[in-house]
Amino acid sequence: MHAKQIHMKKGSCLFFILILGCTCQTILAKPIADTVTGSFVLPAPSGKYGVGRSLVYLQDASRNRREVPVFIYYPTAQKNVENLIVPTDAWRKEYLPVLTRKLGAIAATAIVNGRAFFTNDAPAISLKQKFPLILFSHGMGWSTLEYSFVLQELASAGYVVAAVNSYPVAPLLQAEDGSFVKGDYTGDKYYLLTQDLTFVLKEIMQQKGKLHPVLDRVDPDKTAMAGHSMGGAAALLAASFGTGLAASVNFDGDLMEASNKAAPTGAVLFLNQLPADMKDKSFADLQTDSKVGWRYRQMAQSAGLSTNGLYISIQGMYHSNFQDYALLPENRIPENIRKIRLGPINGEKCLRLITATTLAFFNETLRGEKADWNQLSQQHAEWRLIRLQ
Repeated sequence: MHAKQIHMKKGSCLFFILILGCTCQTILAKPIADTVTGSFVLPAPSGKYGVGRSLVYLQDASRNRREVPVFIYYPTAQKNVENLIVPTDAWRKEYLPVLTRKLGAIAATAIVNGRAFFTNDAPAISLKQKFPLILFSHGMGWSTLEYSFVLQELASAGYVVAAVNSYPVAPLLQAEDGSFVKGDYTGDKYYLLTQDLTFVLKEIMQQKGKLHPVLDRVDPDKTAMAGHSMGGAAALLAASFGTGLAASVNFDGDLMEASNKAAPTGAVLFLNQLPADMKDKSFADLQTDSKVGWRYRQMAQSAGLSTNGLYISIQGMYHSNFQDYALLPENRIPENIRKIRLGPINGEKCLRLITATTLAFFNETLRGEKADWNQLSQQHAEWRLIRLQ
């Protein structure tokens, strides 16, 4: 294993955060994007801690020195300052055409040059307490940079988050030497993401402070996996087969290929979209639906060995509402993209509700703080919980 922590120059890095504790307010922040200048700045952190972010590179000797860039988000006492999300000029330049093909020129420019409030390589808070650890994996065609809202909210609430970036599922990653990670992979990408997650977890537990000082403060008994889409399915697989992980969260990821065998033994949360015409169906009826019933049968099967299986849906949310570009004004995203990927629910409201739900789940499963699911249900008509056992 080879690892090196990359120290960013002031103003070169990024990230953001927000949210509430176990409740979710509907009062939204001031506009996040300026529709005239094209600037994009995420809301300031909402948790009680500031957020530090560092970039660490790991190399897996058992897989031909495969390089895995990991962004580590963690609690700090330092006041956050506004920084760029994508950490280097070269990365932003190379990433722009990639995102333009996915989001259109206006939205891509906003995301690539987006800013958030955090501190590069900040010292961890001086308290001697241990922090829970969450490993996060991204969806197909994205990197963890596009999930900064959620990741920094977790850090501001007192979690250490290792955001694992996996090429070629992530289309563009800058390597430690400044070049860009290249290569091809023709195998099962769900399995590839799972391998990267388990490799990073192993390195964190073995190397700890040698990788980053804050990792000496991680509680090994309070560790979880999470991810979106393909990364969410991989997170469940990585938490399976006797790993002993306390919890796992799947953001709208279908359990395909290798992940179809996922059987996490800790607590598991599926946080998914739900079609409007299915909002009143029972879970039994969802499983028998002729078009999408297979997804709900997968959930039930995967949660069969878990200590606590939950399925939570948010009506009006679509697949990309977990990502930062959901915060952009509607006129910044081409209509053909927006109508397919982003639901009618307000983007910021949805991300706050996603994060509130995720925090409530992790606070309960990793910290022993009982979640008030009834309160979330009463406050938000679009929110629905089904227990899978």
